[in-house]
Amino acid sequence: MYDLGVDILWLMPINPIGEQNRKGGLGSPYAVRDYLAVNPEFGTLEDLRGFVDYDQPGLREYMADAMAHWVREADVDGFRCDVAGYVPVDFWEVARAQLEQIKPVFLLAEWENRDLHAGAFDATYAWSWNETMHHIAHGRASATDLKV
Repeated sequence: MYDLGVDILWLMPINPIGEQNRKGGLGSPYAVRDYLAVNPEFGTLEDLRGFVDYDQPGLREYMADAMAHWVREADVDGFRCDVAGYVPVDFWEVARAQLEQIKPVFLLAEWENRDLHAGAFDATYAWSWNETMHHIAHGRASATDLKV
């Protein structure tokens, strides 16, 4: 990884740009043609992953330190971590251990994956469980459907 000399890099939309009714030769990067693809002018999905994945030790350290900062400086009791499943579980486990050295915290993952409970999160959202409970209450499912 190259040292860019910056702390934050803001990526504009990285998706392929729509071509219909394009303004000028380039078009607007906000006129997205495919929300699930990387504009080939910028590289591949693997290139993007290598650029922003939690594979970089410095990124992991910075993120864990930022969480610890709020626990230490503002006496925060925990965090709700949005889309936690897009971050490697081992990052959360290490960050959790570091936070627990300061004080006990509560971590809520905005994600639905029981593996996040093993060493990182106290709770996760249970959208499918909630939906199944609703189906049970309306006679469209049984309690055995909760075992997924």
